[in-house]
Amino acid sequence: MLYLTLLTLDLFMKHRPGLLKSVKLTPGWIPPHGYSSYFYFFAYYHAAVALDALAALDDLEKLRDDLLATVEPDGTWVDYEAIGKCYGTAMALMVLHLAD
Repeated sequence: MLYLTLLTLDLFMKHRPGLLKSVKLTPGWIPPHGYSSYFYFFAYYHAAVALDALAALDDLEKLRDDLLATVEPDGTWVDYEAIGKCYGTAMALMVLHLAD
């Protein structure tokens, strides 16, 4: 089980920069690109939980830096336009808390 967790986290960390390219700010999910940022924040949060459990501080810092690079000018994060910033901001703050 630990091996699979480590393998999955390694793949996530390797490919995470590409996740932002496919995020869009609408409720539609049109493959192969254009997924709601819901999935982006969901992936980041669950990766952060696993990395925190493994005390992988360097990788948690990378997640923190990724999220801080996408913050809106008003200090929030957008999920998608239909529901605004509540979900994106909450998820980003949960990741940042784990990465603190």
